[in-house]
Amino acid sequence: MPATLTWYKDHYLLKYSGVVDFSEVIQVYGEIVASERLDEIDWAIVDVRDLETIDYSGKVIDSVGALSKAASTFRDRIKIGVIVNSSETEEIIRELVERINQDFQHDWERRIFYDYDEAQAWASS
Repeated sequence: MPATLTWYKDHYLLKYSGVVDFSEVIQVYGEIVASERLDEIDWAIVDVRDLETIDYSGKVIDSVGALSKAASTFRDRIKIGVIVNSSETEEIIRELVERINQDFQHDWERRIFYDYDEAQAWASS
């Protein structure tokens, strides 16, 4: 499975691996924003270190942005640490985050890290 979502008391871990297409991205984001557990979430980790490719077309940006914006109506502040393992992946994720933040403004804060512990320390603070 290219996307694995694990829920904890106050956060979730979303790990992508391999090749991830549009339907998989939307399925997992739909599961997150539709879950009643989102009410208890203060932070999250999105781990893309094992990602080979991801569909980051305009329709993915629009869909993820719209889902995040809708969910932020009910859960106004979540810190999301995104873990990458290369400058190429960092650039892709940075572009995604910038486009989502520009077009779908809300209070979910995202930062990019190369280290899990650093991402967790920032996101959980």
